[in-house]
Amino acid sequence: MEFPQNYFCAEVRDDFEIPAMMKRAWAAELEVLSVIADVCERHHLQYFADYGTLLGAVRHKGFIPWDDDIDVGMPRPDFRRFEKIAEKELPEYLHYCSFKKTEGYHHYVPRITDSRVKVIDESAAVDAEKEAWIDIFPLDGMPGNKYLRKFHCFRLLIARARVNYS
Repeated sequence: MEFPQNYFCAEVRDDFEIPAMMKRAWAAELEVLSVIADVCERHHLQYFADYGTLLGAVRHKGFIPWDDDIDVGMPRPDFRRFEKIAEKELPEYLHYCSFKKTEGYHHYVPRITDSRVKVIDESAAVDAEKEAWIDIFPLDGMPGNKYLRKFHCFRLLIARARVNYS
């Protein structure tokens, strides 16, 4: 992927300072997302922005300034197919971790990590260096009809927002 040189400069967005290192992590994650998108499109797998990534795309027209990853949703059947092909389809620097417990995080989240890029996680109890990553959330109960699927995703977004803001 090509990024304009000023993309990597620190900036203030919504009264939040985004350091240059965060912008580099975002760029790495966007490159990983392009690989995932390519694999999904070649194998006709559905995927979409989810959680903070979806909210950021709508509310901030990009990343939420304080978010440090990309969240992707997949219907469970497509997710299962992705799991089977990920090892042979992903470049050697990308690693699929299936439902791995992440230190300091209460969910088991499947993710793709990029071993070439290290990110300092300042949100952890102790600053920790981690590989750049994309979380993949399998979704159950997705309707087959594309209009019902869109409605289902909208309902999930509303439900998640209500849970997160309660």
